[in-house]
Order: sequence, then structure tokens, then C-alpha cells
Amino acid sequence: MELFFDDFFRLRHPFALGAEKKWRPSVDVYETKGELVLIAELAGISREDIDISASEKAIYISGTRKEAEGHEKKYYHSMEIRFGAFERLIPLSARVDLERMEITLENGLLTIRLPKLHKPKEIVVEIE
Repeated sequence: MELFFDDFFRLRHPFALGAEKKWRPSVDVYETKGELVLIAELAGISREDIDISASEKAIYISGTRKEAEGHEKKYYHSMEIRFGAFERLIPLSARVDLERMEITLENGLLTIRLPKLHKPKEIVVEIE
């Protein structure tokens, strides 16, 4: 719902774009039997410009997309690609093993694979 309202107000008030300090990259999150996978769309951002923090409850991705430098003055007809600082906090829906986390950046997609922790074995205890 939060994303809906963010996009709604951004479309109705295009001049508000410049007022925002950070933008939010698109993120897909899916779960398989053995892992939780997060994929963030970070086209044009080098791995040196991405920071990732992880806890048992969430993954925090932040960084900066730098605008291409040029010596020639530009007059934009349309500007939809966001530059500058970005951040995204993704809550985790399963218990994961942070020590075995795998992170790759390929073709503008940051992929974070988090192996799930197996649930502890339940035992039945009898009252004496």
C-alpha cells in the first residue's frame, strides 16, 4: 500500500521528485523450499556504490547512482531515470542463515540468496 501512495503522489506532483532525497529501487522477493531470494533492480550502479546490511529481521540496501559526467550542457526532453542516493529496507519473512548469504550483481540486477534455517525439532514432553 505504501508503494501505491508513493507512486500516486509522485505522478500527481511531478515537481516533488526533486524534493525527495532518496529513491527506492524495485525489489522482487520470493521464497523456495530452501531459501529466500531478493532481487533488486540497480541498473547503472557499480558494486562499489552499493552497501548492504543484514540482520535476522531485514536486509537494508543503500547506495548511489551517479549521473554520467559530460562536458556538454544537456537539455532534457524527458528524465525518468533516478540518480543520487537510494535505499530500501526489505523485511525477511523467514529465519535465514546470514553467514551463508550469497550476493551477486549481474546485468543491473542485485541478487541476494539467503538459505533458510531449519526449524528446530519439536519434541513431545510428558508430565511425570
